[in-house]
Amino acid sequence: MLPTSITTRRVEFSIRKESYMSAFILAFKRMMTLKPAKDLALLCLWLLLLPTCKSVQAQFTYTTNADNTLTITGYTGRDSAVTIPTNINELMVTGIGMGAFIDNANITSVTIPVTVTSPGYAAFQGCGMLTNVIMYGLTSIADYMFSDCTHLTNAPIPPSVTTIGYEAFYDTAFATISIPSNVTTIGNGAFAGCTAVTNVLLYGVVALGYDAFDYCTSLRTVTISATIGEIIGNPFDDCPRLTSVFFLGNFPDDVSYIPGSGWPFGDNPGLTVFCMPGTSNWSFLTEHTGIIPVLWNPVIQTGKGTFGVQNNQFGFDIKGTAGIPIVVEGCTNLANPVWTALTNVTLTNGLFHFREPTQANSAGRFYRIGSP
Repeated sequence: MLPTSITTRRVEFSIRKESYMSAFILAFKRMMTLKPAKDLALLCLWLLLLPTCKSVQAQFTYTTNADNTLTITGYTGRDSAVTIPTNINELMVTGIGMGAFIDNANITSVTIPVTVTSPGYAAFQGCGMLTNVIMYGLTSIADYMFSDCTHLTNAPIPPSVTTIGYEAFYDTAFATISIPSNVTTIGNGAFAGCTAVTNVLLYGVVALGYDAFDYCTSLRTVTISATIGEIIGNPFDDCPRLTSVFFLGNFPDDVSYIPGSGWPFGDNPGLTVFCMPGTSNWSFLTEHTGIIPVLWNPVIQTGKGTFGVQNNQFGFDIKGTAGIPIVVEGCTNLANPVWTALTNVTLTNGLFHFREPTQANSAGRFYRIGSP
């Protein structure tokens, strides 16, 4: 068998330093001098792999940028699972061009490498069978980037992204939309028409665009972070099932009020807005919508009698404003927490007693209260 060091050196030299034809000639000359049968078999396998590397890259069309990097402009392959290469012919791939994969009906999954930071307008628009996207290095989600990808259910947003563009995920199939804290701006109509989504979590958003979640007809619950500073127009118009909106901070000062539009949550007579203790600026909301926010203030009671282990069960009382919804969650490790929902209830008369069997095989148990 060839030593590992020789095998590694041969592959690196042939693929990276030689052209495809030069590599073939060099390998052929080397094959003429080989004697051990195992060496010959290994070299033949290597020769078979060379055209594979070449053909994978040949499935992409691209242009060369001024800084000697590449932008993918099209895809001619037939694979349903597409991985965009980090480099082609030793040049780094940094971009995806406008409409590069538009209306491709064959693609089901896409992996975008960390080298790609600037996606193009409508890059994957209309890829109707696309279900899964993995993104590593994008700094923004371009306008219409995944618009009309009607089967897209999974596209985690990486920590490098700060902006989600106009109708970027229009008419996709997410069940839950969770926007991480690094995203500060959500463009107009970014998630409009996502009729399957039931829950939206906005952790770091500063500006929420016009019709951002318009016509999300199954949407029931929205949580908006304390960072929100601007609401433009009516981001939750035509969401007839929206019943609960939780604000983790003050109601924003910068709002674009549209009289008679149902601003900013649409015409939902059953909607309740929940506010946190110590927050402010709610008079503006009440003045223009008639909505009086409900104080969301559940607190675990640690007093004697209800807190602790009784009859092999650990329990405690939770008190707060009557009628507010809560979720009790638990985990076993605060260093790397994995929170699991234990119960989802409403504080009838402002009180609920939680209990569960003691965890015999657990070194510790931690609890927290969240919104549904």
